[in-house]
Amino acid sequence: MSKFISVFGAILLSACAGGPKFDSVKAAAKDKALIYVYRPNRFGGAARSPDIYANSVKIGTIRNAGYFSAEVEPGPNLIQLGGALGDKTKGLNAPLSAGETYFLRIDFSLPAFDKHMRPDGTPTAENCGIYTGIPIFKALTSNDELTKILAGTDTRVQKDICSPGIMFVTEKFAESELKDTKLSSP
Repeated sequence: MSKFISVFGAILLSACAGGPKFDSVKAAAKDKALIYVYRPNRFGGAARSPDIYANSVKIGTIRNAGYFSAEVEPGPNLIQLGGALGDKTKGLNAPLSAGETYFLRIDFSLPAFDKHMRPDGTPTAENCGIYTGIPIFKALTSNDELTKILAGTDTRVQKDICSPGIMFVTEKFAESELKDTKLSSP
């Protein structure tokens, strides 16, 4: 049994290891949109490392406490997470502009809402189309933290929030969390 625990621990450590820590935001090319995808260091969902897609094109793989950046074509982009079996979430529609930089925050420890939520926390009438939260971890997230995360929503991209587990946030909000992330492997 202890051999299993040692092997499992080594696998977990290697999965969490990454490249250099985040240092600064780079400027987007004039003809592309630049997305920084990042995950804060969390226990909930830590072992998951989904692929991230923009309009069905894989742009990277995100690990716990990791980040990566990718240039994508401007315009409407369907952002999806890919599972271990190749399945994808329904996705998040994001209108991205050329020359602009965006920050996509992934956090599997946060619950999904039953209805769309606006950044101020009020619900809309539409049903949610994506799910990334794990309900058992809801107790680990305080209402104050959830309110802070929702307040960090980048309203250029998102008007409503289905799940704070996958959302575009402002540069100011992202930079406060990015300092604790390391570059994810491609």
